[in-house]
Amino acid sequence: MPQLAILRQPPEPIHADLVNRDEKTDLALLPTRVSGRVTNGSEPGTFQHQWPGVYAEARFRGGAVTVRFDDAINRARITIDGGAGGVVEVSRPGSADLRISGLAPVPHNIRMDKISESFSLASFGGFFVASDGDALPPPDARPKLIEFIGDSDTVGYGGRAQRRDCSADQVFAATDSTQTFVSRVAAHFQADYRIIARSGIKLMRHDGDAEPQMVERYARALPDEADSTPAPEPAADIIVIALGPNDVVSNAPTHLVGRDRRRLSFEYQHALVDFVRAREGRNPQALFVLLAFSEYGNDLIDAHRAAEKALREGGARITLVVLPWRDRRGCHWHSSPRDHATTADRLIAAIAAAERDQAQ
Repeated sequence: MPQLAILRQPPEPIHADLVNRDEKTDLALLPTRVSGRVTNGSEPGTFQHQWPGVYAEARFRGGAVTVRFDDAINRARITIDGGAGGVVEVSRPGSADLRISGLAPVPHNIRMDKISESFSLASFGGFFVASDGDALPPPDARPKLIEFIGDSDTVGYGGRAQRRDCSADQVFAATDSTQTFVSRVAAHFQADYRIIARSGIKLMRHDGDAEPQMVERYARALPDEADSTPAPEPAADIIVIALGPNDVVSNAPTHLVGRDRRRLSFEYQHALVDFVRAREGRNPQALFVLLAFSEYGNDLIDAHRAAEKALREGGARITLVVLPWRDRRGCHWHSSPRDHATTADRLIAAIAAAERDQAQ
């Protein structure tokens, strides 16, 4: 069932309601800036999405705004004026308009964040202002763009839970892509971000795998549709790759020891090198950051170290961050808020050091 909550009220309270889609002609579409991997919809201002972490931003002048959804599977957070003008969260709104009123009749910024993970297609229908308001140009892009490529840890799977044993509904409620190391790192560098991540995904397809993995899904606007083409998107300044646990550890049966595990590590190392080189062609100035999780063991760390060495010798701008053992108190042993803070701190330090070296 659709749900709506006003999470933060400004000094003068706002009102929010989910209503049937409004086809009135006095609603004007706001120009919108979108960050994240999407494909353009059939109507102006609309887009379809399946990857996590997508967000859209616009500006308007007026006392009310309408946000249009065609989405029965996700949670979204609407933030006005960075939160000072109010924060509204909707869950599985379906084909509906979110009307927010009671705003001061002055210029406002509005942002929609998709905060859940979905394995089905959904659509965003844009922002609208009534005839007594004014559409303003959207916010400018931020100085940097950081792309994060990963699995469930990058998505933020179940990270806000206070337990490891979670139901599907608890995972849904505890997953929030805006409360992860991704958002912390991006905020520190005043950057936009693009998340290409999926829970359970591997970098490469292994023997017996029927499903395509990141090597195949990466270029898709919609990860489950092979022929989907992303809307035009800028090159990234920094690319963080946090893959490998599902290749080297989770994929390996417990009886695989010694030579067999080393083989998986070797295969992953070479696939990672090829994957980074493919991304270099699209992002020629990017700094690449490889993220390795200590709790998954030396096979994974050794593969990352070997890949970093090969790529550095090949001329790539690259650095490796090996994370310390973390508590993993989120759902199903996933990263907790504390873990995300630790990861962000390590990434911020590594990126800052690499940028200082580049400037010298």
